[in-house]
This record gives sequence, C-alpha cells and structure tokens, in this order.
Amino acid sequence: MTLNRYDDMEYNVTIAGLRSSADHGCSWCTLLLENIVKNTKVSASTLPYRVWLHFQAQPKGNWPPLINLLSVNIACEDEEYVCEMVLGTFTESRTHAAEVFLSIPERKPAPLGFNVERRQKWLHACLNSHDRCAGGKSYLPTRILDVAPQIGDSYVALHVSQPKEVAAYLALSYRWGGPQHITLATSTMEACCNGIKLDTLPQTLKDAVEVTKGFNVRYLWVDALCIKQDSAEDKAMEISKMHQYYRNACVVIQPTGLKSVQDGFLRKNTNAPHEADIAPTPYPKILEEYFIRVPFFTLNGFEDSIPLQSDPTMYKPRDEPLNHRAWVLQERLLGRRLLIFPSSGGLVWRCELYEQTDGRVYMSKAATEGREHVMRQTSQPLPPQEIHHSWRAIVDFYSGCDMTDPGDKLVAIGAVADHYFKLYGTQLGTYCAGLWFNFLVRDLDWYLHPDSLSARPRIYRAPTWSWAAVDGQLADFYGIQPVEDKCLAQIISCETILSCAQARFGSVSGGCLRLEGALMKFTWSAHSRSMSLFDDRSQMECPDYDLSVYPDSLEDVITDRETLSFLLLRSWSMHNFDQGKWIMSGFMLQPREGGLHRRTGAFLCTTYNETWFDQQERHIITLI
Repeated sequence: MTLNRYDDMEYNVTIAGLRSSADHGCSWCTLLLENIVKNTKVSASTLPYRVWLHFQAQPKGNWPPLINLLSVNIACEDEEYVCEMVLGTFTESRTHAAEVFLSIPERKPAPLGFNVERRQKWLHACLNSHDRCAGGKSYLPTRILDVAPQIGDSYVALHVSQPKEVAAYLALSYRWGGPQHITLATSTMEACCNGIKLDTLPQTLKDAVEVTKGFNVRYLWVDALCIKQDSAEDKAMEISKMHQYYRNACVVIQPTGLKSVQDGFLRKNTNAPHEADIAPTPYPKILEEYFIRVPFFTLNGFEDSIPLQSDPTMYKPRDEPLNHRAWVLQERLLGRRLLIFPSSGGLVWRCELYEQTDGRVYMSKAATEGREHVMRQTSQPLPPQEIHHSWRAIVDFYSGCDMTDPGDKLVAIGAVADHYFKLYGTQLGTYCAGLWFNFLVRDLDWYLHPDSLSARPRIYRAPTWSWAAVDGQLADFYGIQPVEDKCLAQIISCETILSCAQARFGSVSGGCLRLEGALMKFTWSAHSRSMSLFDDRSQMECPDYDLSVYPDSLEDVITDRETLSFLLLRSWSMHNFDQGKWIMSGFMLQPREGGLHRRTGAFLCTTYNETWFDQQERHIITLI
C-alpha cells in the first residue's frame, strides 16, 4: 500500500490478498487484516472489502494544508459496516513527506506536560506575525493577582487596578470542584493585597501562577481571588464583565482535564508512543499505542515513508471535564488565545489564526467546534446557512453542559450571542431568547434526547418555544444537511421581554410568538405505540406515514388515547438515501386560556406523500 495523494481514496481488498501482502511484510495490509478479523467473521467470506481513506488536515494555519489524521472505513458487500480506524499521521522535520504531512518535534517524553520553550515560541509568533490576532496588552480587570510582588517569589498579591490601567495578563478557566479554602471576601481584602503564600493555594492555582511566570507576564486573573465571594453586588458586577476579562486576556489557561482545583496539570507526560517492530508473520499485534510505516511518494516523485499511529491520543472538547461547565463556553469560544492542558496529556495552543499541538496529542475534527465562526475577522461574507448551522452546533453542545443555577441558561450563553450578533447580525436578525429571527422556523425545530428529559423548571426563564425553557440535551433531526429543505410555517411576529433592558442577550421575563401554519390532530395509542390521524378525511389518504413524538419534559409525556395538536414547521428530503421519502417536523401544542398555546414537545413524521400535508387547514397560533 502506498499513500501518494491529498484526495480521499477508495479501493477493494480481499482476505486472501491481505494475507498474502502481510506474509510479504506489508504492515499496512497487516493492520487492515487485523481489524477485519477482529470485527467480522472472515473464514466464510470471499467477498471483496471496500476500504475508504479520508485525510484530515489539522491543526489549522498551515498553507498548503498539512495532513495529520487518516480515517479508514472498511465495509463488505454482505455487511454494511465492518470497522472504522483513526490513524495519526506525521513525519519528522526535513523530510520529503513534510511537504504534505505535519512534521512534529522529536517525540520524546518531556519532563513536564508544559513545554516552556514551545509555548513562548507560539506566543511570540502570534504577537509578532499574526495580523488577525490582537495584541497582548489590554485594560486590566477590576482586581487581578500580581504573580511577581515585591515581597518575594513565594507570594502572590491582589492588585486593585487603576481606571484604564493597561498591561498584559493571563486568565484561568477551571473547575472549582467544591468549596475553596482561600477566596477573596470583604474581610480578607486587605490580607490578599498584602500577599498570599503560594504554598497555601490549591494545586491548580499554583500551576497557573507557574505558567504565568513562564510567559514573563506579571498578572493573572482567577475568579476565586479577584471577585468578592461574599458580596452579591460585587459578584453581579464582575460576572457581567467576565466575558470581557477572558476576551481581553493575553492567554487563557484551560486545564480541561481537571475536575477539581485541588488537582494539578503540570505533570509528567507518559503518552509518547513507541514504534513497533513489524514482523512479516505471524500477524503482529500493532493496534493501540504502536506505529507502523508505509511508503509515500511526493507529487514530484520523491520516495519517503511516514509513520501511522494506531489509536492516537485525541483532544476531544466534548469529553473534557472542564467543558461540561456551561459558563466555560464563553471562556473557550471568546478567549483570543487558549493554552489547553487536555486530560490525555500533551499541550494544545489555539489562537485566531493557528492551532498547534506539542506532538503528543492530536486535534479531533470537532476540536474547533464553533470557534472558527466566533473568532472570524475578515471582510469576506459567509453564507447565512453556514452561520446559522454553527450557532445550532454551539447551542447543541451548550444544552448538555452542567449549570449550578439553571436560571442562568440564557445568561451564560449571552456573551457568545452578543459576539455573534456583532459579527453576523445582518444575516441572523433579532435575537429571540436563544433563537434568531431570520432563521426562526428552523430554530423552533428542536427536540430533546428522550433519555435526558427532566421536570419542567418551576421558575420561568424562557417562553415554551425556546430551548432555554427546559433542561436536557438537544438533538438534531438530521445528522447531515438535507437535499431539499422547505419552511411550511410563516412567522408573523416574535417579541420577548428582557429582564434587564440593557442586557439584550440576557434573561427574559416573557415572550410571545405568532405564526401561521398547518395544524393537525393525532391520537396516541399506548397499546400499539402508534399515532392515529384525527381529521375529517380518511387516514387512508396518507398511507405509509411513520410518526414519532418527543416531549419537552417529564410532565409532557403522552398518555394513552390523548389527542394532540401538531403544527408543521418544515419538510426536507434525503433523496440521495431514499428516493421520494420526505420528513416533516414541527411541535406539539397545548391550548391555554385566552386563545394562547404553549409548546409541549416535537414531532417527526416520515412519508412518501408530501403533498398530502399541503391540504391541511392553516391557522394562526399564538405561543407563550
């Protein structure tokens, strides 16, 4: 097997052919054979297997793009799917393969997961050669830690900033994981200004101080020691500024793998891989943490080889404990430079232009989720659908995050919404309690994973038509973009009442949505677990429909013989997969006093007779 191109590749193999190549020393065929043997019954299979190769260029910032991941999918004619592998691809510096594949430093265990020389190089390059990245200095927060006070290196001291005082500072994004024994309070203000001994701080904060000093930066912002924890007024004021503090920080430190402030993140790195000795036969065990080498030819015809690492160590933001906190979303998306310490070890650097790793961890495809659109600073317009899709992805991720006070559901994402509006307000329109007016029909089309349902909150925080009204992980009706997508409802008006008039993207105390659409009624049968259409016409006029319902909360779970009102929002088609099949979606309604309605769930209906729904009578509905 020889890899020689950027483009995706696919080809057929047979078990006999793989065995023959493996016997002659081909480590690539050995790897494929091992995975097929592991995941399917090959003894009776003589059919060819189809192998798909997809090259992924990450981290970003290199031009032309440099490959660092290879996805391998294997399928058989008598089995839809056999297995999938993700292989780390890299090369050493000053090789022909470095023209195509990402080159990394010598892969030796570092004394610490934090490489001082490398992070200094990253920051220096960002400050001096990245036109899109902002400078290192900005206005200081109200209070900030001085990590180099006059009283000595074994102390930090609280610094009360002067109005419009400018300096470089770092900010720490972390999990408390329980009460902290040292925090700023009205009674401890003077003592904190006089100095805090480093050895009294929890380990996360000690490590953050060391990182700050390593950058030759004097100031570090940490919420526990810079906000008066016993003052509701001070907390409210400072929390409203937190997104600015993270946005203006020279670097945001993110130990994403830690669950508690008592844990440290400057630790020895043990995940440097080891190259395996590949024997021709018997078929060696080369999965897990080993390398294989495959030949490679450049476009100019130069021969080289590249290592492929099975089961590479990946940085996946969704799996990191820190990123499970809802408030961390704004810190992760708005921070202009992030220094990330993943749970897997290694080091990740992200600025507005580049993403880099220290060679011990690979960036997953989802590692930049949402950030590229938030950090975008260019005059080139983006398609509105792409902007909206990126917002939906952010909300999807955010909905599954933990929140100490569920009443903050709209508040904690408000800074990101504000930033989106500044960049894309013309395309998105007015912000409506977590949704955007210009995409309101599509934004209304949300539902929760059935296994994440909970009780409906007792305290009001959003209109029932907003995802912020309930708790649970949002899902998407379609994992890929439809071939055709039609809006079946028409928005007449949408209004929200802000809790604070100055906070356009904050909490709301009310909301009203008026729209026109086709209204249908179905009756649920618990015995057959199916829905029967309730209409003046015969159900036989709409054959072969399949309908599923998704309640918004535990109180909204449907009971036997209950009749429900559904309003159609959209229809879309996946012609590439099932010719003529249409998917209709919308939400369930419950009437209230005064001709008003509330949303109680979502529905999904698949049919081959899309025009049947066009005949439904249209109504104007008012939702609260």
